[in-house]
Amino acid sequence: MKALFFDIDGTLVSFKTHKIPQSTVAALEAAKANGVEVYISTGRPPMIITNLGQIEHLIDGYITTNGARC
Repeated sequence: MKALFFDIDGTLVSFKTHKIPQSTVAALEAAKANGVEVYISTGRPPMIITNLGQIEHLIDGYITTNGARC
């Protein structure tokens, strides 16, 4: 199994624009096309993860609340 794990703030979502750069979306799509699973690993609780709409269909799973929820 190949997998990538990403934090949200400052990694997937730009601190400057508060958006996911198109280059990041393209890279995630390429990873998925190559059979790589994509996971979010964040300190945020699930109910406040609201800014991933444009890539949500690419996410295979979440580790949230600093690992307290998987």
